[in-house]
Amino acid sequence: MGKGHLRPRNNISISWISSIPSSIRALNTVPRYLYQVFVPCISPSPIQTPPPLLLSDVLSMSTDLNELSFPSEAERELVANRVAQRLERIAVLRREIAQLTKENTQDRFYISTHRLLPREVLGEIFVHAAIWGSGAWLAPMVMSQVSRHWRNVVRSTPRAWSFICIRITPNLAYSQLVKTWLAQSGQSLLHLRFETPLWGTGTRDAVRQASLGNYLALLQPHVSRWHSVEIFIGDTPHHSIWNIQLLLQQFNFDMPELKFFYLDTTRQLWRDYHVLKGDVPKLSCLSIGHCRPSTSNHWLSHLQELEITNAVHSLYYMHGLLKACPLLTSLKLDVTIQEREVRGLITIKLPHLRQLYLNDILYLSFLRLPSLVSFTFAKPTSSGLQEGNKIYTNLSMMLEASDNYVLQEVNLSDVDIGRFNFTPGHLPSISTTRLTRCTLRPEALENWGEPMASLRTLEFFSCDRLPDTLFALHMKDGVWVSAVRRVVLFDCFGIKSELIDSIRSCKGSPIVTYSASTRTSPRTVATRPDSHYRVLFSESSSTPMSFSLPSLPSTSF
Repeated sequence: MGKGHLRPRNNISISWISSIPSSIRALNTVPRYLYQVFVPCISPSPIQTPPPLLLSDVLSMSTDLNELSFPSEAERELVANRVAQRLERIAVLRREIAQLTKENTQDRFYISTHRLLPREVLGEIFVHAAIWGSGAWLAPMVMSQVSRHWRNVVRSTPRAWSFICIRITPNLAYSQLVKTWLAQSGQSLLHLRFETPLWGTGTRDAVRQASLGNYLALLQPHVSRWHSVEIFIGDTPHHSIWNIQLLLQQFNFDMPELKFFYLDTTRQLWRDYHVLKGDVPKLSCLSIGHCRPSTSNHWLSHLQELEITNAVHSLYYMHGLLKACPLLTSLKLDVTIQEREVRGLITIKLPHLRQLYLNDILYLSFLRLPSLVSFTFAKPTSSGLQEGNKIYTNLSMMLEASDNYVLQEVNLSDVDIGRFNFTPGHLPSISTTRLTRCTLRPEALENWGEPMASLRTLEFFSCDRLPDTLFALHMKDGVWVSAVRRVVLFDCFGIKSELIDSIRSCKGSPIVTYSASTRTSPRTVATRPDSHYRVLFSESSSTPMSFSLPSLPSTSF
């Protein structure tokens, strides 16, 4: 037994046995707690587990257990020193591990893949990071703090500093920051965002204290480099037509290189605004939100891209706006139309328009689009079955009136289609159809004798319970008779693996991309008429699940 372990001494009496209760002695065993105490004393080795200690064995001992050997002061000091040495050694090892881990991290960073990139490629990555940055576009400042190498690359990449956010507030703390950005941007084209606070009296105070004018004084010497301008006017409680118009009229100067203009406010404004009264010969893209620029703005005539979102307008205003933009190539209208029955609007021909995004079929009644290639219709779920039935019919009528034979892509979102009131021959050029969260009822294809001859791609995303008729049109006697070469089924409830196997087993089958739905019931969305809160629930169960969406403007019928 090693030094320092408890051990019995010779000539020790066992008078303590008399203190054990007779009930315990009758069991002829020693209690567990006594066994645990004396195991170190009688075990030949502290590692081995001794056999159970019987009371008769204890009674037969001739050792005196009244006195036990405890470590002396010298022994305690010796053991304590050994413990302290081990703790000190552990601390040293931990410091060595931390140092080695740090060195390992630094070495891995040194030989990492991004360090093999040329400075020019790394600089392009930083430019894209600045584009997609949020808030005040502080990406260059953040990336400069990663490493010396990154800091040198960022500072030598002027385009990474060309995205400047200006907070229009009485506090001019951003002035020095704007000066730094301008100096670092060199001669790169500038992308400017002007914004007022979302809450408070920022717009009013900024107008009264000429805060915007102070920033414009710094930026106007570089106006020849202005490539895009975004203006966001916040502080909803203090919207004032006078304040907003006063802010906007400060931008009435020539911007020879401006190509993109974005204007939005936090709530709907009903007055027409005259903005950018100066010369903007290269302006080609306009994006507006809760506001309405005047249809008499001179720069509308050379716009190529127009996007209007989150707004409520009359169809007459939209008609006048589109009439003033004859050169459009891309159009997105996510607008709530106030009128549902409008007559007497003359047709508008947009000969160069190739991409169209709508949320209301009323536009199709007066638009003529002979060059349209991609059509997207995205309607809130409250559109109902009737409009879902009409969308393809109105589209085919518009294409026929426009002499359009080049439409290739149709995208539908959140549409309930009960019946196609046309035949495939009415859309002879469509090659791609993409449905997202749409309901296609079994009776929808009753009048279809054959699939579209030009259709090459069918894509379905979260479309539940697609009718078997849809795929039966493309198969006959184990042969894929359709021209469709690619089928995508993603998160579509009700699609069985047997159907996928039958498609793949057909002779001449297309490429099938299939992702089974993990949902146990189809998606059904109900809209409460008194609010913009929608409840998502299972068709087989009436237990609702909370599912809130951003508030949308109401539609007037």
